[in-house]
Amino acid sequence: MKAWEWLEQHEWVQGKAFKLVKCEIVGGCILGALNEVRKESMSQYDACANRIDQVLKKRGMAGAFMPTIDWNDAPGRTKEEVIALLKELDI
Repeated sequence: MKAWEWLEQHEWVQGKAFKLVKCEIVGGCILGALNEVRKESMSQYDACANRIDQVLKKRGMAGAFMPTIDWNDAPGRTKEEVIALLKELDI
């Protein structure tokens, strides 16, 4: 499963990695979704997260301390934009 597929089936959140209901993950941010589909392989998670960071830096997030988190949490950001980026990168 791709992170974008996971996110299509779950809630998208800002300001935290996951949304829990009764100890069950029901939503996540861009990196939370990535974590859910790549949690068995930290090296795959790191590679995908770094790829997202690099793309966002090229798109104007170069000064951000944590580009992916800052981009996900930006006011006005939508779930659709997050899914579109993940689809574009095939993550």
